Amino acid sequence: MELVGLGVGLLSFLLAVSFTPVAAAVSRRRGFVDPPGPRKIHDAPMPIGGGIALCLAGTLPLAGGALVALYGPETPLLGEALPPSVAIHLAGAATKVGQLAVLIAGGLAMFGLGLLDDARRRTPGGGLSAPTKLLVQTLIALGLVAAGVRATLFFDPAGPLAGGIGGAVTVLWVLGITNAINLLDHADGLAAGVTAIVGGALFIAAVLTGQFFIACAIATLAGAAAGFLCWNFPPARCFMGDSGSLFLGYWLAALTVLFTFYQERYALYSIAVPIVVLAVPIFDTLAVIWLRFRQGAPILVGDRQHLSHRLTALGMSPRRAILTVYLLTAATGIAGLTLYNTNTFGAVGVFGQTVLVLVVLFLLEASARTSAGAPPPETPPDGRA
Repeated sequence: MELVGLGVGLLSFLLAVSFTPVAAAVSRRRGFVDPPGPRKIHDAPMPIGGGIALCLAGTLPLAGGALVALYGPETPLLGEALPPSVAIHLAGAATKVGQLAVLIAGGLAMFGLGLLDDARRRTPGGGLSAPTKLLVQTLIALGLVAAGVRATLFFDPAGPLAGGIGGAVTVLWVLGITNAINLLDHADGLAAGVTAIVGGALFIAAVLTGQFFIACAIATLAGAAAGFLCWNFPPARCFMGDSGSLFLGYWLAALTVLFTFYQERYALYSIAVPIVVLAVPIFDTLAVIWLRFRQGAPILVGDRQHLSHRLTALGMSPRRAILTVYLLTAATGIAGLTLYNTNTFGAVGVFGQTVLVLVVLFLLEASARTSAGAPPPETPPDGRA
């Protein structure tokens, strides 16, 4: 199972590496670019069609895998060529095709929302309003719930509590994680790198818990993000735009909802794995929202109060600031994985370590505010939220 997942992830990686320069070239020819400006770090128009490459690299392998699961065993040449390690999982994977179709449809809808916003933002005062985007995202999340993709929270999956409370939690989780990754796209390489790291940790968790379908889907997401990062690491040669960040955030949210983190062979605290793994982007999002609220600034309007901005305010280069966020995300990701193989004392240590990491983030951000003063709510120099 591990080799199949790694193979799917490698395919997505290669597709993203190949598609991104093509998407960038087409974006330049079509004028689908982010122009330079006084508050932006790039001095030439930057293509923002990277989300197209991400969508293709993340969707095509999943769609192809669904076709193999449905028709592979019945196709003479393909059925004989499939390794036993793959064929043994095809029957189970075929039962997930309907669910996968719903997930893909939601991902395409979220990508389309971001693409429309990117297209409109090229003009002064353009872009979709925050309430409009939140409404569409909510409808997409409700579509997942209606299709049976919801958190059960230990309730009877067929009972009213799983449908009501579980559905509400699912919608809030999808909105929260989708926008957390969207807000991370305020610096070159940040959203893609964090998604790849989180995806890698979740892939290992899926392998440990024997969830073949989830493992392959997460490997696809992580591979696509890592492949795009080859062109997006600072200094970036292509931006993913909202189309890419919303696509990545949606898939992370949806797959963690589908993920069965708690199993009887593991202790109850394993249910906290996704929160620990995603602790850094969740903390950064909540911190920025709180700061904007305290300052009376619009919550969904971009500014320079994210963690990477704070780190650069302390004197770090953009690359070192991004790498610091990567390392912090990897630290909580590794901590989350240990919850599957530890006792209660070890679990307390994991939660304590995660809290300490977040305290370090808070101290770094507080130090930046003290040394530079509370930055005004303004558009970041790279033009992203």
